[in-house]
Formats: sequence, structure tokens, C-alpha cells
Amino acid sequence: MNSKKLIINGNSLRRPIVLVNVKKPSNIVRQNLLSACCEAEIKEETIKELDELLRY
Repeated sequence: MNSKKLIINGNSLRRPIVLVNVKKPSNIVRQNLLSACCEAEIKEETIKELDELLRY
């Protein structure tokens, strides 16, 4: 099985992120994703947009 890295803003995230097809991810999944983005030094604006998308 091939693994692919998630690259956002040219930065590879330290740990893999798996998003499943659900209406709304749990708060812990959302927080883990946002934390990984912060660690990868993603722009704050991008993180806020992602957070809004994950809340629905």
C-alpha cells in the first residue's frame, strides 16, 4: 500500500492525518488536525478556514 504525505503550504506534516467521510469530525479529531497544522507552521488564516469547514 502506498502512503502519501499531506503537504500544506509546502510543509510536510509530522504525523499522518486521516479524514473519514462523516458529516462532522469529533472535537478531538478536529483539534488534532489543527494542532498538526500549527506545528507545520501553516498560516493562521488557512487554519481558521479549515476550522470553519470542519465545524459543519
